[in-house]
Amino acid sequence: MSGLRWRMPPPATTMSRAGKAHGCDDEDDGGAQRHAAIRTAVPKSGNLVIGQTANILLYLGARHGLAPKAEAGRLWVHQLQLTVADFVLEIHDTHHPLGPSLYYEEQRQPARKRTQEFWKARVPKYLGYFERLVQAHGGRLRHRAPHELC
Repeated sequence: MSGLRWRMPPPATTMSRAGKAHGCDDEDDGGAQRHAAIRTAVPKSGNLVIGQTANILLYLGARHGLAPKAEAGRLWVHQLQLTVADFVLEIHDTHHPLGPSLYYEEQRQPARKRTQEFWKARVPKYLGYFERLVQAHGGRLRHRAPHELC
């Protein structure tokens, strides 16, 4: 991965930017710090500081042949990643249905109810979606055939 290196932003930068639209503001402070990331470990390539898993995968996929070359295919693969992120968030919310700042013990009863609903309605929705995609593409999703992805 030439040109790409991981870095840990200074805690003061991360914390001071956290309240400003995911670390972005309109001031020009001379480069990469202008768009500091909330996450603690982010890759840096030249002046780019790339935060959030979906953006990191979008960046790497395009540069290392891990996603289709055509924009429509890349965006479709990115959409799949965002759908996975939505699913992971819903999984997290089963044990924190009232909010992440409360301990699990403080929300145990709502968590049980949320988990039951999650398994009944949400898991089949997400897994069914991905199973249908795999079946529609002959049992395998391949990035090397853009016509199959779009």
